[in-house]
Amino acid sequence: MKHSIQTIALTLLISLISVSTLHAAVLYVPSEYPTIQAGIDSAVSGDTVLVADGTYSGQGNYAIDFMGKAITLVSENGSDSCVIDCDWNGMGFNFHSSEDTSSVVQGFTITHGSGFKGGGIVCVASSPFIVDCVLTENYSQIRGAGIYCDNGSAPEITRCDLSDNRVSSICGRGGGLHASNNCNPVMTDCTISNNTLAGNGSNGGGVSCVSNSTVTLVNCRITGNSVIGPGGGV
Repeated sequence: MKHSIQTIALTLLISLISVSTLHAAVLYVPSEYPTIQAGIDSAVSGDTVLVADGTYSGQGNYAIDFMGKAITLVSENGSDSCVIDCDWNGMGFNFHSSEDTSSVVQGFTITHGSGFKGGGIVCVASSPFIVDCVLTENYSQIRGAGIYCDNGSAPEITRCDLSDNRVSSICGRGGGLHASNNCNPVMTDCTISNNTLAGNGSNGGGVSCVSNSTVTLVNCRITGNSVIGPGGGV
């Protein structure tokens, strides 16, 4: 009898795994869905949104929102071949729905993003996994032109290049990355270079962390960042 119960339980577990696997799908942009956001809107947790080579701009290709979904957004052939050009209309990605590292962005160049706080990627109480991405020529008025983290965010940022991003206002912070209010981002094998804080009294040309935040840097290269104030690199 005990053996039979164990057999039934194992069969049910295998069935559940099989159903979960069957439900996972690959959604193709732009052949099936015209924009990146349209692909994400149609995805469910466990799915992959695969983006073909090209430059993506306009509505649906900036201020991209995962809406809390545990999905993978990946380019077909890496960041050299797949560009998200925000055209200064807003940030590239907006994570604000408690995403964790099962929400993945992989293999994009994110450029010409803009915002009051955060230009390329914004993480508020969210911790996505960002890998093999280039964040370049993004703009923020006061904080985190490349990546902005707030309110307990702890994104994992791996093999990314944060370069030539710019914060403009006085007392600005974090040309490459800024973390505040109990944030703990982890950057591994990243390059943070040639980011600029243009305003007087600014801090942290490459990386800035304040208000009980900690940025962990593992095997990262920080070079050529500039600031009118302390902490050209960090």
